[in-house]
Amino acid sequence: MKKSVYTTYQRLVKNKVSILFFWPLSFVYYLYLVFRGFLYKSGIKKSQSLPCQVISIGNLTWGGTGKTPLVEFVVRRLSSKKAVVLSRGYGRRGQNEKITLVSDESRILAGAREAGDEPYLLAKKLPGRPVVVGSNRFNSGKWAINRFQPGTIILDDGFQHRSLKRNIDLVVIDSTNPFGNRWLIPAGSLREPLGQLKRAQIIFLSKVNEDKNQITGLKKEIRRFNAHAPIVETVFEPVEFHLWPGGETKAKEFIREKAIFMLAGINSPSSFRYSLLQLGGDLVGEAVYPDHYYYRPGDLSAVINSARLKKAEFIVTTEKDEVKLPKVLVKFPILILKVKLKVVHGEEVLDAWLS
Repeated sequence: MKKSVYTTYQRLVKNKVSILFFWPLSFVYYLYLVFRGFLYKSGIKKSQSLPCQVISIGNLTWGGTGKTPLVEFVVRRLSSKKAVVLSRGYGRRGQNEKITLVSDESRILAGAREAGDEPYLLAKKLPGRPVVVGSNRFNSGKWAINRFQPGTIILDDGFQHRSLKRNIDLVVIDSTNPFGNRWLIPAGSLREPLGQLKRAQIIFLSKVNEDKNQITGLKKEIRRFNAHAPIVETVFEPVEFHLWPGGETKAKEFIREKAIFMLAGINSPSSFRYSLLQLGGDLVGEAVYPDHYYYRPGDLSAVINSARLKKAEFIVTTEKDEVKLPKVLVKFPILILKVKLKVVHGEEVLDAWLS
């Protein structure tokens, strides 16, 4: 989706104007979900099984909840068990039917455009853990099992992928914007009705430090749809910065009182903005692009020009954006913020489930 079209659509959804234009399509989508649910419940359509443990990590809304950091977190927690990450590879170039090995136990084998930005980022952050992409998760899962003999398959963005059975469904909810305007896509950002939360075994609330006032109310609402699943509270914790490309590491306090320009091509830039402000950065400007957007040299030049006009000392962006930056020589310092998922409540419950 082009930047201007995406920005217009996001504004419509945020202001609930999208309901006026898209509710008929959302109703058709709802009927499709009901029919699909009936097919699985009646046994007409069957889920296929893989001969190992399958952990699905997904969400109810369209992007921006924190699935990728949770995938990394869970894989690290399973360090004693051999795990493979399966992803659809959203946004990769023209290879949706092809199984692509992004990384094996020793090296990265595919770039961001071939693998998709999120699988490639996972491959970078999880050295030694295989990452495989393919649109048919059952076929790519069988392929991965034959190649690596894992004890566990991690299904990235798998909550809506009903055709593959899983042992555990982990669902991530963005506590700052849990359900958007509460309409199904395209009128809203819900991929399934809220009632489908009943299928989750563990529910993760992300970004609980950014809007603490609504956590209690959100938990009560979740309990209306799922009375038993443990609720685990998490935050994104800044770790450090590094200069792009491949430069020196800076402490997370480095940007305190420095004039910075934010660059973000993610679904929820507000969380990144919050982190920069909490670290004490003087945010003088920003450029926001669509999620999964691959920057062109001209985009980067425009961002640098804007940063100079605002008298910024640094451009600051995310690890997900880093893998989409063009490989060009720039004469302006760009900092990449590294973050990690931190559990602030419910860690013992999570460990019990994963064991």
